[in-house]
Amino acid sequence: IKVATKSKKNIYVTVQIDSWNCQERIPIGHIDLELGLVGVDSGEKKFLLAKNQLLRPSWKKIISKNPEILNIKTPTTQEETNRLNLTHLPIFSIDPEGSRDLDDALHCKYVSSCGREDGYWLVGIHIADVTACYKWNSKLDLMARSRTTSLYLDQVDPLLPEYLSNDKASLIEQEPRWSVSVLVTINQNGDTILNTKLKRSLINVVKNYTYQQVDQGQVSESVRDQIKQLWKFRNIFGAKNNEEINEKMIDDEKLDSHQLVEMMMIWTNRWIASRFLEKGKGFYRVGS
Repeated sequence: IKVATKSKKNIYVTVQIDSWNCQERIPIGHIDLELGLVGVDSGEKKFLLAKNQLLRPSWKKIISKNPEILNIKTPTTQEETNRLNLTHLPIFSIDPEGSRDLDDALHCKYVSSCGREDGYWLVGIHIADVTACYKWNSKLDLMARSRTTSLYLDQVDPLLPEYLSNDKASLIEQEPRWSVSVLVTINQNGDTILNTKLKRSLINVVKNYTYQQVDQGQVSESVRDQIKQLWKFRNIFGAKNNEEINEKMIDDEKLDSHQLVEMMMIWTNRWIASRFLEKGKGFYRVGS
């Protein structure tokens, strides 16, 4: 494509065709975007992104042109009529130090049956319901779908604006949040799953913890008891089929919070995927 440029250096650019006379061998166009210098890291990075159709504007630039994107919905402490209210449960999260996009949380509670001895355990895996914060086919929804995923390069280029993923939809402690909850009922002995349900819910995380805090025992007594009980459920949540996890899960008292969260998330992903598979729907990705 023949384009006009004042640059005296070798640069990467994206171009658009303006015209192509049938008598000419090459079309005439113009430079749409300068990506950077050839041989310089920043230029090479943008070239690779553009080549693989991954070059996209930052959310800061998008929001400056479309400020209405920030008009999102958020839950209140009032009961949601169309959601299961789980704000009374002792839900907690475990994430890496410095994490802000807190997207999953857990709880484990023993439920007695009106004084009888045949109680049961209720385990909850709660996933942030981010899409509840904006409307289907809204500008934010269409933009997020076009981006598909977050990009993890030298910096994170997030799928959604940080105002949403790191704040209003993040499972921040002591804040009401919309969630998709997988609720697992386990028998009193802790060796059999009785049933599993998927519910849209309203939750309130009691406390956000880091992996280091959990492994060093810097948690409340209530959360410590929940974590130990979840640890004891490792066989029914599939750890026995994962040699890497199982080797680290021999002792009931020796907690490894990374392995615990990994176990719960893998089981949840598989269970949800199996539900979609039964209905002949969904897209599936194999995790490594």
